[in-house]
Order: sequence, then C-alpha cells, then structure tokens
Amino acid sequence: MKVNCERVMNIARGRFVLIGVVLGAAFWFIESVMHVYVFHGDDLAESIFSPGFHEAWMRLIIVGMFIAFGIYGQRLIYARRKAQAELSLANAELAQIFETSADGMRVVDRDFNMLRANDTFCRLAGIEKQEADGRKCYEVFRGPLCHSPGCPLIRILAGEDRVECDAVKIRDGHSEIPCIVTATPFREPTGELIGIVEDFKDISSRKQSEEELRQSRRQLRELASELALSVKTVSTHRSRAIEKMGMKTNAELTHYAISNGLVK
Repeated sequence: MKVNCERVMNIARGRFVLIGVVLGAAFWFIESVMHVYVFHGDDLAESIFSPGFHEAWMRLIIVGMFIAFGIYGQRLIYARRKAQAELSLANAELAQIFETSADGMRVVDRDFNMLRANDTFCRLAGIEKQEADGRKCYEVFRGPLCHSPGCPLIRILAGEDRVECDAVKIRDGHSEIPCIVTATPFREPTGELIGIVEDFKDISSRKQSEEELRQSRRQLRELASELALSVKTVSTHRSRAIEKMGMKTNAELTHYAISNGLVK
C-alpha cells in the first residue's frame, strides 16, 4: 500500500512539472505569433527561436513563473497526498488493532449511542455486529452501573480522565458475565470530548477460581474444626479411663495397656 502511494505521488510530481513546461512553451509560441501578426514583427521562426534580447528576457520571466508554479503546485499536492496516505495507513492500523483486540471494545458518544463495536464485544454481548451500531449502550450489555452516577460515560463527562471498575454485565438479557470495565475519553482532533472508548475484560475464569478457593478454605476450616473436636474427645476419654482405673498419669495407663497385651 505504501509503495503504491509513493508511485502515485511520483507520477503526480512529474505531471505538474510537465504542465508548467507545456504552459511555458505555449506562452512562448503565442507571444511569438502575436509579435509577428499583431505587432508586425519579424519572421515567425525567427521570433520563436531567436527573439530580441528584451523580448526573450520578458518571455523567460513568464515561462519561469509557469514552471515555478508547476513545481510549487506539485509540492502542495505531494504533501497533501502524502498526509492522506499516512492518515489512511494510520486509520487502517487503528482499525486492525480495534478489531483484533482480545478484549471487547466499543465507542459511545455523549448521548449514549454506540458508534462502533469490535467482534470480541459482539461475541461477549451475544449480538450481531450490525445490531450494535446506533443502539443505546444501556440496551446492549447493560449492568448495575447504568442510569447511575457510577456510569463510566457520566463520570468521564464529569471530568475524570480514566474510569476502571468491576461490573457484572448481562449478556443477551440472560446470563451474567463479570468484567473489568475501563473507560477513557474519546476526543476529536480539536480536543473536544465526543464520547468514550470502553474496554471489557471477561474475568469469569478468575471469579470461578476465586469461588473455588473460598470453598476450599471453608472446607479446610471445617476439617480443622472436626479434627480439633476429635482430639478433644479422645483426650476426654483417656482422662476418664485413667480416673476409673485409679491411675494418675498417662504413662501408667500406657504401661498397663502394654503389660496386658492391649497394644503392641
């Protein structure tokens, strides 16, 4: 793409120089004809190829101006086309980054209208891409922050530069998806705020792991409690056995058990 743009600009530059030369030659010829037939000057061929010093000097100034205008025009066109080519390339790169992002992304204007959404967001929200454009943001992938002061768009419009929070979003009106929502201002080249860019990172797997970890900790606490109760019960029974047999220490009970073959 970049090579093709360079070729087009090189051709454009050559054409403008050629136009300047052609205009200069046309002026030279017309001036010679007028000098011969209007002002009754010398022979036409002589007027074209060997005019007088004063006449040649005047013509050269005009021809030079035509060529200079061609060079100046070609530079303006070259600069403009180069800027357009760079802008097109930058837009293509940004569009590719936007569409291939692993996170769901959408652009929302000041009136809560969705201007654009990438494929990841559409899959996350459970909608077709053509259904997203023009719809209100709170109608698609809504959550508890919608219509509240915590809405990312409202916070950005209030002056915040960046909003990041956890939110549970509703997918296609049914299932819930926990997400990390990040919103940043979307501005025109002049700097005017026209909306926000929202990024949605699905953290369902993380939430599931956290829930499994909480369950494991709860089961571990329950097991520790049961173990402590069992140890306490065994200790109580041992103390009662020592007391019934008239012994004073655990050592005496152990010696009695070994002597009578109760333990090996």
